[in-house]
Amino acid sequence: MQNIATLERIIKFKPAIKALLHVINRSNEFNRGYYPFVIKVIGIGGSSIRTETPRDIDIYIKAETRPEIWDEWNKFRNTLSENINLLLDLLWEVQQHKRRAQIKDIFTQARKALLKQGITEKQFDTWFEWLRISDINFGVAHGVPIVDFSSEKLLSRFLTAGWKRRRIEIHSEIFDVERKIWIVNYRFPHIVIWKKEEGILIPTEEEIERFAVEEYESLKNLATRILGKISKRNLILQDIPSIYHQAILLLMDEDGCTYKQFRKEEKELASRELEEAKYYLQKKLTTSADITNFRTALKNLALIGKINEKISNLKIDDIEEILKAEDSDKKIKEIISRRLRSSGFWKQEIVEILDQLDLKMRYKDFCSWIDIKGEITIKGL
Repeated sequence: MQNIATLERIIKFKPAIKALLHVINRSNEFNRGYYPFVIKVIGIGGSSIRTETPRDIDIYIKAETRPEIWDEWNKFRNTLSENINLLLDLLWEVQQHKRRAQIKDIFTQARKALLKQGITEKQFDTWFEWLRISDINFGVAHGVPIVDFSSEKLLSRFLTAGWKRRRIEIHSEIFDVERKIWIVNYRFPHIVIWKKEEGILIPTEEEIERFAVEEYESLKNLATRILGKISKRNLILQDIPSIYHQAILLLMDEDGCTYKQFRKEEKELASRELEEAKYYLQKKLTTSADITNFRTALKNLALIGKINEKISNLKIDDIEEILKAEDSDKKIKEIISRRLRSSGFWKQEIVEILDQLDLKMRYKDFCSWIDIKGEITIKGL
């Protein structure tokens, strides 16, 4: 209890402490289960330390592979990708009578089919429930025959399961103990709060000060890399977190292809957030509030890119539903907010971005595109 009281003096957003305890308890459960990693370290970073009103709770995880299970996990993931057509067929059958399919809807049929492909009952029953429909649809959306069920997704979904309060965002690093290499090596600034062998720890003043410096340097490094990609029109983005990829592509786009007018507005809005990030990148004196604003500008940049991606990928049925709704603005906000939930954005912040865009211009683009496609014609705009 004394350790918890000390953490309350360090972490400004008090619910973050409950989130940490939730993740610690889930980590102990994960470590006891049949999973391909052992969670060794848990830390906290982001704005929960600096402010009482953070957007989310950023928690750091360091995990190490379990050699005896690691190869099985990779085989399991490969088998899913090899059977992507089977999984898509099962989803299609469900969607004939249910608008929004969930992974539990195909559990029984997939289990029966995949056990014949070499997956064991223990592997399937332990790991398959953490797969999501979006992982299966990823390959279709990107033109590659894979199921995008990563190790980071397994960790994040397991550790946040059952948490109903402010959203937890998990930042994972995974080390391969046999090959002595980092499988996932995303350097997220954090303060260590828990270690598997030691339990809950109390950070020193030196560690807290070092965290502040590392966080600011990390934001500067990310902003510099994003600006470098855009200025050089460099499409090799592996060294940039994937959440920023669409925003970078949007900012490098000369004219856009689908929905040109609205895309131009999105690009202008993304440019303003990038300029905000440049301001904090170049500022010499940095306060705690500056770090929060710097992070917010970068997160808004990522969000604009994700909104662009989701709207550009709307299906004909979605567009028809939006245009025929009594309140089209409300309907498009509902659809986009729902589809970005898994990416870690709040409905409120999604709506705030959409409110800065001329949605009526988007609806005109929709009508024009639908007419060109020859699918349906919506009148009235």
